[in-house]
Amino acid sequence: MTAVTQYNKELVEIVDVEKVLTEVIGVDEHLSDSLVVDSPAEAHHVLVVDDSSVARHQVKQVLDALKVTCTLAKDGQEAWEQLQAWLKEGKDLPSYLSLVISDIEMPRMDGYTLTTRMRADPRTADLYILLHSS
Repeated sequence: MTAVTQYNKELVEIVDVEKVLTEVIGVDEHLSDSLVVDSPAEAHHVLVVDDSSVARHQVKQVLDALKVTCTLAKDGQEAWEQLQAWLKEGKDLPSYLSLVISDIEMPRMDGYTLTTRMRADPRTADLYILLHSS
């Protein structure tokens, strides 16, 4: 179980489906060598946003194998705060950040709300965003 939330005056348990499946059936997390290509790692940085630690880990493993650096966030709120911190540091996000990969359903701030905030801010409006959900 990842979290508990209240919906229509009832408590609802949130289950980390990826973690359950990994523990029950196992997952081959090896990236085929045929998918790995040489590319300058400094040219790519990805923000990975997911409340599932298993999903974050799997995406990070793929990006590491592709020699792409990444920053991990546990939900949309943490991702938004990270984007704001980079902006305060003076980073030009469209040139620094190649992609945001975000889960849709997360506590505190979901992927739709994160995307809406990013699109409303001219400094993050043009970033590439990939939304996914299990």
